[in-house]
Amino acid sequence: MTDSAYAGTLWVCERLGRKPDWFYRNKPKLIENGFPDKDPLTNLWIKADVDAWINARRSIRDTNEAPKPTTGANLNGL
Repeated sequence: MTDSAYAGTLWVCERLGRKPDWFYRNKPKLIENGFPDKDPLTNLWIKADVDAWINARRSIRDTNEAPKPTTGANLNGL
């Protein structure tokens, strides 16, 4: 079921690079920090939500993203 949009705990653990015991111990803290909980209808995680959470935690953005100005200067006249 690699094409599925949903995943179980083992996939989530693999995606996080952690073992299930670590995941279950840290799940409350993860959810407190925005980690998605299981979809209530399927009782599985939505893979895209897990990946979005991981991407949101990145501290370095892809180089193809436009840089955000760090000052209040008007850059339109450059």
